[in-house]
Amino acid sequence: QNPHNGHELNLGPEDVTFLDSTLNKIYAEFQTKNNWQQGMLMAYMHVLLIHLSRLYTTQFNISEQAPDRVILKKYLSKIEESYTELHEVAAYADMLNISAGHLSELVKQQSGKPAIAHIHERLILEAKRLLLHSEQSIKEIAFELGFEDASYFNRFFKRITTRTPVEYRTAIREMYH
Repeated sequence: QNPHNGHELNLGPEDVTFLDSTLNKIYAEFQTKNNWQQGMLMAYMHVLLIHLSRLYTTQFNISEQAPDRVILKKYLSKIEESYTELHEVAAYADMLNISAGHLSELVKQQSGKPAIAHIHERLILEAKRLLLHSEQSIKEIAFELGFEDASYFNRFFKRITTRTPVEYRTAIREMYH
């Protein structure tokens, strides 16, 4: 998710079928140790990359003509820059010089998710990363992510993940250690 130049591919049913089939072939080839395995894997990867490149080229030209898509990309980029300070859609709308309602409408239309969900997802992603990789207390993590109250952070985290930060930290560390 390169905030400056990233593009996501929209896959139609035929594309999903083709990619699923190709990935299954790659997996099957990888699992069976046959002669010329590396050559087959490279050939499948080549087919996969050509197919994805064609999709990208087609969709990239189309997306350049969609000004609403530019707003979504700018919004996601602004979230990446400011998610620890700004937690409200209105603040990002101000940065983009459009109304919060218009931004919410465009983001929902383009991404299929409410604008606030993108902010929450980024906060949760960083919270999970800090819970796994740092020794900071829950209160310190809450403060680092811009929450003034650790109990609000706990409720926010549990509402989205169904676990408290402590429960998540315990479970994820057991899984990876």
